[in-house]
Amino acid sequence: MKHRIAQLAALLVACAATSCGSIGADGGQSGTGISAVRGNVVAAAGTNLDVAGIRVILTEPGLETDTDTAGHFELQGKASGPSELRFERARDGLSASTEVVVPAGGVLELADIALDPESAQAHPSLRRVEFEGAVEALDCAGGTIQVTAKEDEAGTVFTVETASATIRHNDTVLQCSDLRVGDLVEIDAETPDGVTLVNADVVLEDRQDQPEDQNPGDDGDTQKGGMDEPNGNNGNDGMDEPNGNNGNDGMDEPNGNNGNDGMDEPNGNNGNDGVDEPHGDEGHGVDGPGGGNGQVSQKRG
Repeated sequence: MKHRIAQLAALLVACAATSCGSIGADGGQSGTGISAVRGNVVAAAGTNLDVAGIRVILTEPGLETDTDTAGHFELQGKASGPSELRFERARDGLSASTEVVVPAGGVLELADIALDPESAQAHPSLRRVEFEGAVEALDCAGGTIQVTAKEDEAGTVFTVETASATIRHNDTVLQCSDLRVGDLVEIDAETPDGVTLVNADVVLEDRQDQPEDQNPGDDGDTQKGGMDEPNGNNGNDGMDEPNGNNGNDGMDEPNGNNGNDGMDEPNGNNGNDGVDEPHGDEGHGVDGPGGGNGQVSQKRG
């Protein structure tokens, strides 16, 4: 989005000076459905227009304000969907307008709106929207994602063009196919016509049903205190090896049996308090190779 910074710099600085508020997806009032429409007006090429004191009207739902001495303005209210933005002034008969689409609970910014009294047209050099929304439909093969603003009861649909979009979750870059219908996303994009979104930054919010173990391979069984390896069994306080059995306080070797307080050797039996030797029997102490059980510290050969 770096190419937009220069175009919006003057507008953002002016907003900071005139209390336009932060550029948030909720227009500064999260969860209220309040939208913000803001921007600045300039004289069309070849005209000499005083940009101060122009009445700015958002016809739906009828919000009004005046431009300041530098031509900046901001409207806030429960607005959403298609509307008309009108610019009027009685003293010189100024009248101009442009069609807009307002994202419910979000922000619509229009930079350098050239007012032409002769044609009664208003032409923004850049339109930008920012809002929280939900994925309504995915056409990854066709290169589009359809989203609606989360606060919009009317369901105005915006279409994200994936060819110019960046899709991500935190710092992880995603593909269109990683999304699913119903996902909540944050949108920051340019819009040439009000509903088509280009150069979009699409940020996937955390999913409520996101599993804890996200390994796409053949995961092992449920983790308790360690981490499963593929095809491994549960590790209580350690880590299972592939095809190994449960390790209680240590680590299983491949094809080994359970080690209670120590470590199994390959093909060895259980060691209660010590270490099994290969092919040895159970011992409370240490078994000798091929020997029988050792009682505490003794061995039978």
